[in-house]
Amino acid sequence: MERLKSHKDFVAVLKQRKKVSSRNIVIHYRFDADNAGAQRYLGLAVSKQVGNAVLRNRVKRRFRVIAKQYELLLPEGCHIVMRAKPNTSIAHFSLLEEQVKDLFQLISKKYINPKNSNNVHKLADKIQTLSTVPIDSDVQVVIGENVDNEVKGLSI
Repeated sequence: MERLKSHKDFVAVLKQRKKVSSRNIVIHYRFDADNAGAQRYLGLAVSKQVGNAVLRNRVKRRFRVIAKQYELLLPEGCHIVMRAKPNTSIAHFSLLEEQVKDLFQLISKKYINPKNSNNVHKLADKIQTLSTVPIDSDVQVVIGENVDNEVKGLSI
């Protein structure tokens, strides 16, 4: 996972106004549809409200480790900015890990939008690549009912 470094890159993600949040973390995200097969990008935002420099750096290290661990849950070409809430510095690592995993899965579900069939086909290709059992060419990908932009089921 590459890192967002320039102010311009952070602003591009934040201008999309797409975000998901949990108790300790807010993740702003955008999808780069132009670069199929592109890298995933991570930016970190930890304000002084989190604590002194030692605490802020600890939170950033934790975010980097957890994001690297679960990066494959994100779609390719996804740019995210992880923002720490003030109570993040006192949260246990396992709690942060669980929250990041859930948020990354939620971002992936939002990417798999039945209105955008191109994303569904990309997912089917990815599943076929990752599958140990060969998938026949006549297999169809069926997405379940979409209620409030949440995919209820995915079957192959």
